[in-house]
Amino acid sequence: MKTCATCQTSYPATKKYFQPSKRNKDGFAYVCKSCVKIYMKQYYHDNKERMKAYARQYDLDNQGRRRQYYQNCKNKKFSQLINRRLASS
Repeated sequence: MKTCATCQTSYPATKKYFQPSKRNKDGFAYVCKSCVKIYMKQYYHDNKERMKAYARQYDLDNQGRRRQYYQNCKNKKFSQLINRRLASS
C-alpha cells in the first residue's frame, strides 16, 4: 500500500493509482492519479491564456513537421490498403 501525499488516501502501489516515476524508490509518483487530475484541471483553469498561447506558438513552429508526419501516415495507410487488396486477389 502507498499513501498519496496530497489526499492521504492509501492505494495499492500500481499503475492504476499512481503514475510511474523513476525518481522514487518504489517506481511510482508520490501523488495519486486522481489528485494529479484535480491539480492539472485547476492549473489549466488558472493559466488558460498562457497555455493556449504556448499551444498556438508550438503549432506555428512545427507546421512543416506536423504536415510531414500526417503525410507519412496517409501514405503508409494507403500502401497498407493496396498491399491488402493485392494479397486478397
